[in-house]
Amino acid sequence: MAESVGSILGVGVPDAGVPGVTRRLNGAAIRHALFSMLSSRLGSTVILLGIAALSVATAHLGADARGIGITEAFFAGAYGDIPNYIMTLLLTLGYASAFLARSEDADGGLRLYAALRHGSYRRWSAAILMREIPHAAAFTIGVGVVLVTGSAMLEHQMPMFVAESAVFHLGLLGLFASLLVFCALATLLVWSTRKVVLAWGITMLVAAVLGYLIPADIGWLNIVAPYSALHDGASVGAPIFAPAGALVAASIFTAAALWRSSAKNADGLL
Repeated sequence: MAESVGSILGVGVPDAGVPGVTRRLNGAAIRHALFSMLSSRLGSTVILLGIAALSVATAHLGADARGIGITEAFFAGAYGDIPNYIMTLLLTLGYASAFLARSEDADGGLRLYAALRHGSYRRWSAAILMREIPHAAAFTIGVGVVLVTGSAMLEHQMPMFVAESAVFHLGLLGLFASLLVFCALATLLVWSTRKVVLAWGITMLVAAVLGYLIPADIGWLNIVAPYSALHDGASVGAPIFAPAGALVAASIFTAAALWRSSAKNADGLL
């Protein structure tokens, strides 16, 4: 019947049984399911903690080769090998990317109604960022648990009970600060450009390069990898100034994002 009406009106009716159409529909469904899994809080957390476990294994190899503790190798960051740097940086960039994906898909696309419910776009953005802080803290603790568990399984001393404890705690603080920096920066990009995906990809690439090239003597400026630990024996690791500087940067990015989050910049969000 539908085909008869379509032929009379000169309009083709898609046949769901056509192999090409079916493959495209199945491919779109698979991509959507994969994206939903990677961007969901549970899915992204499981994947990132798995990356953290791989980072512990990589740090184990680096610790044995360089004669340092596994905690120092894990938090070597900008002062370690490139593979180790990338593995740890993936934790912060991956977390912020999942946060960005969730923010872009917030309230099922009904962003205007979400903003009205909070009173304004600015309050809505502030609520999203404030809600992410305890989750970032919980994720940081989860990475610490993975590191401690991995150290025990690989027959290293528990880092929180040895001389590496300062590196352990400062490293986690730096990791937490880095999470806030990238989440705030992602929110700023949402309100600053309609090509968020492209801008975010460029931002991650530039940040990864700059984070590794910043020399150790000005490491306190490294807001990309403030968890980076020094191994010259004269310093306990990433000084408190590096995480503190990252927290200041996160505050600045947050203020800029809230300033940008107004009705005049909301055209691309509705």
